[in-house]
Amino acid sequence: MILLMKNSYQLYKINKSLKRIKDSKIRERLLMLKTYYGGASLRVAGDHYVCSYGTIKHWKDRYEAHGLRGVRPRQRSGAPRKLNQEKALEIKREIVQKTAREGGWQAKQIREYIQEKAGVTYSIRHTVRIAQEWGLSHITPRPQYVYAKEADKKAFLKEKRGNTLQ
Repeated sequence: MILLMKNSYQLYKINKSLKRIKDSKIRERLLMLKTYYGGASLRVAGDHYVCSYGTIKHWKDRYEAHGLRGVRPRQRSGAPRKLNQEKALEIKREIVQKTAREGGWQAKQIREYIQEKAGVTYSIRHTVRIAQEWGLSHITPRPQYVYAKEADKKAFLKEKRGNTLQ
C-alpha cells in the first residue's frame, strides 16, 4: 500500500515534469522512469526503451537521490582551451575584418594567422571548427575570382549572362 502511494506520487511528479521539459534526453529518461513507476519491472522497461535494465536502474537511483536534477546531463570538464577567450575574440575580429576587405580565407591561412598571433598550433580540421564557431563560412571563394581584376570579373559575368540568354 505504501509502495503504491509512493509510486503514484512519483508518477504524478514525473507527469508534471514531462509537461514542461523540452530537452529530449531528459524526456526520454523521465519516460523510462514513468514506465518503471507505472508497474513495469526494470527489465521490461529496458526492453521497451531498447536499453539495459542497468541503465533504467541508474536513472531511477539518480532520480530518487537527486530528483529532477538527477536525470539532467552533467557538465563534462574536458581539456582547457589552448587559446584564451580574449585572444580568440581579438583574432576573430581581425580575421573577420581582413576577410571583408580581401575576400575569403582558407583554413590553412586562418591556422597560420592564429599560430602567428597566439603561438598556438591547431590541426586544419580543428581550425575549420573554430572558423565555423566564429560564424565564418566553410566555403571560400576560388582564388582566381577573389584576386581577379574588376574588369575581368565584369567581362566574365557579361559573357556568362549573354550565353544563358541565347
